[in-house]
Amino acid sequence: MENVSASLVKSLRIRTGVGILECKKALIESNGNIELAIDYLRKSGIRNAKKKIRNTTLQGSIFLKIKNNSGVILEINSETDFASRSKEFNLIGTDLAKIAIEKKLEDIHELKNIFEKKRSSFINQFSENILIRRIKFLNGESLGSYMHNSRIGVLVSSDFKNVEKDILHQLAMHIAANDPEYLSSDHIPKDVMDREHEIQLNLSKKINKQDFVIKKVLEGRMQKYINSICLMEQNFLLDNTKKVKDVLLKHKFLVKNYIRFELGR
Repeated sequence: MENVSASLVKSLRIRTGVGILECKKALIESNGNIELAIDYLRKSGIRNAKKKIRNTTLQGSIFLKIKNNSGVILEINSETDFASRSKEFNLIGTDLAKIAIEKKLEDIHELKNIFEKKRSSFINQFSENILIRRIKFLNGESLGSYMHNSRIGVLVSSDFKNVEKDILHQLAMHIAANDPEYLSSDHIPKDVMDREHEIQLNLSKKINKQDFVIKKVLEGRMQKYINSICLMEQNFLLDNTKKVKDVLLKHKFLVKNYIRFELGR
């Protein structure tokens, strides 16, 4: 593939932060496949390439609500920042979160039906669209949450009763800041590990050392990768001398699950 479209190059730049020429070359080598182009960049040692980065221009807010042993988190989008910061927008989001958890409306279409009248009124007032983008529920014996500027919201749950609210809040804050992709290494899909192994093997071979040295380097790179994407293996936000799993051990509880919503992602 000798030519690639400007839109493809732009998409790859947005996701990786890499320059135009490098993006174009990667797309040519990968026959226009963005995922393969990302792998190509990473195998080439261009460290800015990150497969999960998405820059968007979506406006809106994240809303969450906890009641008893259930929590709900939803994202509502608008066209402009002006509208999303309005009192009316905030009231709609707060009200919908309350309705969703009280009526256990896990089906987004049911919530959208209730939302329609509020949506029409909002459109008439602000002359712009507003929509519910997504909604998720989380259950557990103990629940915690954290919200950052209405743009990042986190719910975290445990099956252990009477877990301290402060530590759950701190854990949710950590998840908001560090964006772990998986709860633990056991949750990483095999195809994800295989893909990363191929990339890191390619990079490790570039040091031109003996095989046993390359093996050690590869092991270290893979462990670093696991530590970066798994909640349990990350250094705790409020005490980076401890891993999250050590903090949980100290407080004698386990995390069941978590949900992290970031506006536009």
